[in-house]
Amino acid sequence: MNISLFGPLQCHDGVRTLRASDLGGAKPRGLLELLLLARGRTVSKEQLAEALWGDRPPQNVAGTLEHYVCVLRRKLFTDQVLARQVLVTEPGAYRLDTSRVSLDLDEFDRLMRQAEHAEDGRRRMLLSQAVDVARHDLLDDAPYAPWAATERELYRSRVTRAHLAIARDCLATGQYDCAMRHGESALRFAPYSEEAFRALMVADHALGHADLARAAHRRCRQVLADHLGVDPTSETEAVAAAIDAGMPADELVRAFLDRSLHGLLAAA
Repeated sequence: MNISLFGPLQCHDGVRTLRASDLGGAKPRGLLELLLLARGRTVSKEQLAEALWGDRPPQNVAGTLEHYVCVLRRKLFTDQVLARQVLVTEPGAYRLDTSRVSLDLDEFDRLMRQAEHAEDGRRRMLLSQAVDVARHDLLDDAPYAPWAATERELYRSRVTRAHLAIARDCLATGQYDCAMRHGESALRFAPYSEEAFRALMVADHALGHADLARAAHRRCRQVLADHLGVDPTSETEAVAAAIDAGMPADELVRAFLDRSLHGLLAAA
């Protein structure tokens, strides 16, 4: 079974595509999401109860959780022997055996690990594959699910770094339109990223669009002021000043690329 957590939750078994609304209600779906985000680790019934109900659990927590697990097994699998092998009951806990499913988070992580140590051409290919997997936010059909918040922020950061690494690679190879696309994609996941705004400014300047580069700078200043109450860093202002001074595009690109691509990826 292939399970997608980027974007809306979807489960594909080769014949059927099940969505969140097909899983028997909000609580069974939340239980599945919790087990999926645990990535194969055992999750105690106490942890599940705390995440699902907080300080207002049902009278029979264990029975309610067992009922939800039974619902999920019926909804997800036609083969109930396989269902019990994937959604595993353990003493006082449950576990989802990720060796029996294909999870898009695992695919993204694998591609990012490989990209970190790859040569230039292969790195670009692997990063492109990674951001293709992660086109949307993690569990974006459950934006207020408290159990997804930490992982969502983690993957926003990782996806942002992947887009920025591609943008820098595009600048290095003179593919300025591509750099702009990935700079904008980075801002979808990290709207206050000055690195992404700088990539846009440099790419616009390299394309001969100094007016658009200045507009990107103004946009950066406005976003940071409105949402964070801060001014851009000196690095961003230096890029803007270089553009206003008419620095040749190739010089500005070289200055922007002084930082190592591998250094950027290593923090992902």
